[in-house]
Amino acid sequence: MIASTGQRFFPPRFANVSMPSRTPAGLTKFFTKEIELGIDGTSIKAGVIKIGIVAKVPTTLEETGLRAAARASKATGVPIRIHHDAANRAGENQVAILEEEGMNPARVSFDHSDDSGDMDYYLGLVRRGYSLSMDHVHRGIDPKFKPTFDKRVECIKLLIDAGFADKVFLSQDSEIAGALLPAEVKEWRETIDPPEGLLFVTRALIPHLRSIGVTEADIRRITVENPRRFFGRV
Repeated sequence: MIASTGQRFFPPRFANVSMPSRTPAGLTKFFTKEIELGIDGTSIKAGVIKIGIVAKVPTTLEETGLRAAARASKATGVPIRIHHDAANRAGENQVAILEEEGMNPARVSFDHSDDSGDMDYYLGLVRRGYSLSMDHVHRGIDPKFKPTFDKRVECIKLLIDAGFADKVFLSQDSEIAGALLPAEVKEWRETIDPPEGLLFVTRALIPHLRSIGVTEADIRRITVENPRRFFGRV
């Protein structure tokens, strides 16, 4: 398990004195402290920076967090994962900010990327060196979510066939502490989490990828080699 530092959408209600600074310098210091010294006064050190950006264009606060993440990543060597609106090609706006900060694309993953289904969008990011986390694939099984499961899986296969298996991650964006959620939130999460829970990738997605011709070598690259490289300190 890898603990994360970062910022999700808004300052925490019970933030300590470092977080309310809301400046790139202040947040960089906060993230760096949690990476190098520990989180919330503990000895548990963050190994990744997670930034949440809701819409296509980052708010001022979200941009501040993204710039701080880039600076903290460059200072410490830990990677960045970004919650982003793939369906609206939001990554294109975010890479402009990251590149202004001199961020190495190989240290950035765009989460929920399979919500797009647009190969032109995917190829534009991976060719620049960014990684794509395909972690909502299970949602495509439900007719109310687009793209469909088959479309999401097809895009993974097309990326592999195009030579970009090293830029793909698989996951299932599933809660592991659902029992702690309020009842109304828990009910909502249960409608979008896969029935296999944290075993969706191994029990459902990987067997399906095998059935459409993805090789064992590429499966190992995606599930073992990519995370090992990405989460390693550089």
